[in-house]
Amino acid sequence: MVDFLNKAGASALSGSLSLNNNILKIEGVDPSVHATYDFAYGGYLYAKSFYQEVSRIQNVLVSEQPLSLNGENLDLTKPGDLLGLQNYMSTLDGARNLMEGLSKKGLKSENDQLSKLGQAY
Repeated sequence: MVDFLNKAGASALSGSLSLNNNILKIEGVDPSVHATYDFAYGGYLYAKSFYQEVSRIQNVLVSEQPLSLNGENLDLTKPGDLLGLQNYMSTLDGARNLMEGLSKKGLKSENDQLSKLGQAY
């Protein structure tokens, strides 16, 4: 699962990522999330979304307000809810690593293709 924020700042995407001709295409369940980016910009947008979500969770935890994930409030005195938070954070970090890897791989592939074009001339 990949998680992007829509224009309202809510979690908006649990959809698909596809690679085609060095373009990262993002399609989500939410119709407001549909985009095509080059690798560097797509990686930046996801990193920005990741750090905004981590910051939101940290601010809620520090201020001792109720924490809501995917529309459900968590009671952080219950072990099950703490485990759910841990799983959410692990999934979020895994998705960030996935996007970082896709961006780097795509940029490397694009660089290789441009190098081959330069050698042909």
